[in-house]
Amino acid sequence: MNSGEKKLILGVGAPGFQSEKAQSLVSQVLPEMDAITVRDEWSKENIEAVCDADVTVTACPVFLYEDSQAETRGRTGVNFRPYFDEKGDMSDSALKEYFGYDDIEGATTTYIDNARRICNQIEDPVFIPFTPKDEEFAREFLDIPTYDYKFSVQKTLSRVSEVERMVATRYHSLIFAAICGKPVLPIAYEPKVEQVAKRLDVSYYKPHKEIIVDFEEVSNVEQLRAAARKNFKIALRKMS
Repeated sequence: MNSGEKKLILGVGAPGFQSEKAQSLVSQVLPEMDAITVRDEWSKENIEAVCDADVTVTACPVFLYEDSQAETRGRTGVNFRPYFDEKGDMSDSALKEYFGYDDIEGATTTYIDNARRICNQIEDPVFIPFTPKDEEFAREFLDIPTYDYKFSVQKTLSRVSEVERMVATRYHSLIFAAICGKPVLPIAYEPKVEQVAKRLDVSYYKPHKEIIVDFEEVSNVEQLRAAARKNFKIALRKMS
């Protein structure tokens, strides 16, 4: 955000800066910002590892959405992102260095097997896609009812509100479930999901490892809402 002479970066995630070019750019630009807020401690640590910038941990602004209070239907919501080795989605080096998947082919196979096993064990599953590719993955690999993807935050949030519990793989699927107060089974396909699970005080599992199918109640949602609002308080203070 650039408001006149003020330069702000608010509520972002910083996954780390692998290349020398990225590290050089970050070290030049970020110390010049008037305010930087990040959504978790991991992001702060990644920034501070490459430059001397003043970073404040807040929370993801998505936490400011409200539960739509839809009537629950006794179902288990399911969200899985597509598998690891989609070419064009991310490089092998990113998968190995950032995500930590050394055996990419093996991770893909185990991920799909885990997704199928989970769907067979849970009660009355329904797949809630957060992107078109989520829906494609579900229809190809999972034999469960699947909603058509809708490009609508409110529609997707309402679908999450309707279920009793949520298998959450995507970052926003976990946040939406937390907003709606649903017990969750977080599948941390990448570190940002792990960070949200930690702040919600629930267990999380790597998608290519053993997963215990056990749903846990979330905690700290109101604290995270307050932290999310802090992004905008900081912005208003800096711009005044």
